[in-house]
Amino acid sequence: MFCQNNFPWSQRPVSVLTEQALLKMARHPALVLFVDDEDSEIEFAESVLTPSAESYYEECSIQFPGFCPYQNSSDDETMDFDYPTTKHSRVKKKSFKHVMFYIGVDGTDSADMLREHIGLDDAVPLLTAIDFPRQRMVTMSYGDEITTDSVQNFVDAYLSGNADFKPLKPYSEKC
Repeated sequence: MFCQNNFPWSQRPVSVLTEQALLKMARHPALVLFVDDEDSEIEFAESVLTPSAESYYEECSIQFPGFCPYQNSSDDETMDFDYPTTKHSRVKKKSFKHVMFYIGVDGTDSADMLREHIGLDDAVPLLTAIDFPRQRMVTMSYGDEITTDSVQNFVDAYLSGNADFKPLKPYSEKC
């Protein structure tokens, strides 16, 4: 079964959505795959999210979620980091969004609060990118098959800005 804290090992690129994760989401965009609370579903979610998360963290030179050793900006939405394009080239700056990857387990307080807050129905599996700093979200089309490739395509569309974003309404407007 997927272990949330991974003690004493280092963090994994994909975590289960918790209340602490919800607090991080206020400052950083996140991709959340909502699944049933069965062990096989949680393992499935980890297996399809992990390749995209690892690729993203490797490309951005992030050693683990929440830490960027090359961060040159305090901007929470977009950061710059230095990276060499080839062995003999100069170091260039590349802008990226610091994105977290989570598994939202259906029926947990954290997943239910998030769904209610942004107005998502209870469909599972459901892949969504939630960007509270920019007050927008995008959801994979209902019924689309969730595979490693479809997750990567969704992540690429989100990161490139080519996704079909919907605005998030401030929570106070929903009360």
